[in-house]
Amino acid sequence: MVSSSSGGPHEPQRILVAGGGIAALEAILALRARVDRDRAVITVLAPNDGVRYPPLSVLQPFDGHEPWTMPLASFAADADVELRHGHLARVDVGARTAVTSEGDEVAYDALLVAVGARPDHVVDGADPFRGVHDADRLAQALDDVVAEEEAPSPVVAFVAPAGASWSLPLYELALLTATRLRRDDPGARTVVVTSESRPLEAFGASAARTVREALERHGIALHVGRRAVRFADGAVECADGDPIRADRCVALPDLRPRPIEGLAPGADGFLRIDEHARVIGYPGVFAAGDATAGPVKQGGLACQQADAAADGILAELGHPIDPAPYRPVLRGVLVGDDAPVALRATLDDEPGALRPAEAPVRMAAWTPGKIIGHHLGPYLAARDDGPAPPA
Repeated sequence: MVSSSSGGPHEPQRILVAGGGIAALEAILALRARVDRDRAVITVLAPNDGVRYPPLSVLQPFDGHEPWTMPLASFAADADVELRHGHLARVDVGARTAVTSEGDEVAYDALLVAVGARPDHVVDGADPFRGVHDADRLAQALDDVVAEEEAPSPVVAFVAPAGASWSLPLYELALLTATRLRRDDPGARTVVVTSESRPLEAFGASAARTVREALERHGIALHVGRRAVRFADGAVECADGDPIRADRCVALPDLRPRPIEGLAPGADGFLRIDEHARVIGYPGVFAAGDATAGPVKQGGLACQQADAAADGILAELGHPIDPAPYRPVLRGVLVGDDAPVALRATLDDEPGALRPAEAPVRMAAWTPGKIIGHHLGPYLAARDDGPAPPA
């Protein structure tokens, strides 16, 4: 089935958003802030029925923090968009049609690809932590560590492999785990193993010092510049040949691209975009979020890309707008058992390069959310059922 096309000057323009995650939601809200349904029909193609809030998943194994989920249909009604179920399987750029995993064809005037990435590979032998779906598994693993009588001084290792593009959850998990083990098994130890040259290196030297000090206060051993290759026989094996003893090992995933027929990615498999989030070489196609190439994949950056994409789409469709380019500012909130710490760094003009970051700021109160989105943040804060702050 082919969706009807816009046939005249008074027909609303058709914008197709592929994806149902953070980048997709931010882009939709940015578009709706400028154009109503009479001027643009927005269709969301998503495989998920609900939207989760990934940054708070680190709290679930420790305080029973329930995973927050918002029905995608509820959001679609608020934003006045059409909702279709399925994955984006193929794009015919010349005909401006997209083919879904259900075999339907959807015509568009502009397409935003926000399909995310697959967090499906971790260090061999390690337990993965990919967010909400692995939170209960980690909670059970920590219960097992505490209950194990044959290991009087168990060691739990948290590993960020070389392919991990966002390491902040690793340090949060380590800090929270150290607090839990100190309470229930004073002999237990926590270890962090990262391929970074310093902890949270994307945020600069000042943030690294802050993290090091927090790890030291909690008695957490830190191993930087170590590329873990597997976990076996009670040790994290590293490429340099010097193993690190551990009884349990939890690793962040590498992110893998989601191939889309008709859109050729870059050498790493992710889509290349310009400063207005246009997919390079494909007219009418934009992209935002983890589907795009870049050294850091993170919700706040995804929102900034989504805002640039929304501006770029409207400008390309002839709306009177001067599109603002994507100028990444990396922001994060580090959560442990102390006050949250706000972190900030800016990307340099050279892709992937970071300018010196601002000093970390200890927060007096919890912000409405950990993902900083110009449109999504206020929207979630205004919902009665929005993400709740941690206890």
